[in-house]
Amino acid sequence: MQIRYFRSLIFRDNHAQDLLGRALYLGACDPDVGATVRIERNAFERCSSTTVNKAYNSAIMIGVDAPSSINELVLRKNTALSCGSTLYAVSNGPLTIGALLDEENSIDRSMQRVGTIGAAARLAPGRIQIRRTDNAPPRGVVRASYGSEITDATTGIIWRCDQPGETVGSWTAVSR
Repeated sequence: MQIRYFRSLIFRDNHAQDLLGRALYLGACDPDVGATVRIERNAFERCSSTTVNKAYNSAIMIGVDAPSSINELVLRKNTALSCGSTLYAVSNGPLTIGALLDEENSIDRSMQRVGTIGAAARLAPGRIQIRRTDNAPPRGVVRASYGSEITDATTGIIWRCDQPGETVGSWTAVSR
């Protein structure tokens, strides 16, 4: 499903399965007013399963083709099984995000991470909060704010973002 030109979107309690492409693509929204997006309690199974286009590597793409602003982006309690490498991806497009909350989302062992945020996306300082379990360590890959935590299911190591800013290098292993 492709959705564009919106100010408020609630995508909740849906089930998508056996799709060659992505289950959800969010395109341009109002760059001046900004949008509010809540993606909650959805199940995605075997999405982005095409072998023709390697760009389809997530069930959800928050990708913009025109300057856009999202005031608040909430991804909570979603499940993904065999949907490429991530549940969601935020593109490198001209996007500003005021706050992002990634909480209690889950993936199966065929996938690497719950989500990725493109380097070009502009994020409000201190406003990316993550509490999730991935199948890989976050250091060098995942942008987050101070206090975020990711558990690596493959090793049992808990990683905490312990520095200000939203860099990919601010993760420290705190327990095993």
